Amino acid sequence: MIAVVPKHHELTAPATGQSVRRLRAQAAELASELGAGPDTVESVRLAVNEALANVANHAYGGREGVIEMELDLAGDELRIVVRDHGRGMGHSSSSEGAGYGLLIIERSAARSTIQSTPGRGTEVIMVFRVRRAT
Repeated sequence: MIAVVPKHHELTAPATGQSVRRLRAQAAELASELGAGPDTVESVRLAVNEALANVANHAYGGREGVIEMELDLAGDELRIVVRDHGRGMGHSSSSEGAGYGLLIIERSAARSTIQSTPGRGTEVIMVFRVRRAT
């Protein structure tokens, strides 16, 4: 019997460090199940970790909030969206190393975009190439 892996997944969790670890592992596992090779799975793990950590550390300013993550497979591309409904990226940050996570996302994904509205949240869209066996 052949197992069929759904091509669309939606996950929601509290914006906490524990959720970051769980969602990161789920994203990597799903990428593998959807046909991504080891290098792509590692790129997914790294980029998704950065996007999720940004939500947990910055999006809600210490208030409770949620992380939403969607994974979609279309052809040979895996599209992962990490979204929050927090402060947006318009606030200033004096954190040392600020911005490195976004650079890691940019370098890990084949393509990435960030959409943010102050007071309404941020959406990070990452696309990875998946070479599936035919």
